[in-house]
Amino acid sequence: MNPVDWGKILDDLGKAGVTRYRISVVVGRQWHTVNAWLYREPKYSDGQILLGLWMKHCQQSTTQSLAQTVKQTDQISLRYPFNPKLA
Repeated sequence: MNPVDWGKILDDLGKAGVTRYRISVVVGRQWHTVNAWLYREPKYSDGQILLGLWMKHCQQSTTQSLAQTVKQTDQISLRYPFNPKLA
């Protein structure tokens, strides 16, 4: 299981126009607590709320980014087909 990059989540929300102050209001924590999540993990319940905000506000850009990644992967696999003998 890969750890969550909380700094990336906060950056993505900021790019989507959700300020850290707004996040602090929604989560019910002080703004400096939200800023501390750049360096440490939030409490479990706070993390759930933060991920919910991220899904709500960043889903479209995430979906577009994922679609672009899949498209690039498909192009690579067409150029370099999988050979089970080499695996």
